[in-house]
Amino acid sequence: TTNSSAQIQDAYGPTMLACLEFIAHRYGIRPHLGEVWFSLGSGSAVTYDAQFYEHRYAIRGDGRKAELFLDWKRLGRWDCGIRVVTDEAGNLLRTVPIE
Repeated sequence: TTNSSAQIQDAYGPTMLACLEFIAHRYGIRPHLGEVWFSLGSGSAVTYDAQFYEHRYAIRGDGRKAELFLDWKRLGRWDCGIRVVTDEAGNLLRTVPIE
């Protein structure tokens, strides 16, 4: 045994939280004020699932194209490099370039 006064880290630190936020912002799914933001970053294959608003949302992409799903129903297929914004029922509201 060692006598150490160092505290055990049992939670994510600020650097890890920033990294996770960046990944979600670039490649993830995020609820925002009644909308759902599907971020389709390019270059990397992605499989991302999230559950909120009593629905299950998913992205399946190869880095060039991505398919979006709501409760296992396909919403559509888009080129990567954009954010697809829907309402919580999956209705398309807009697309926004992110790259």
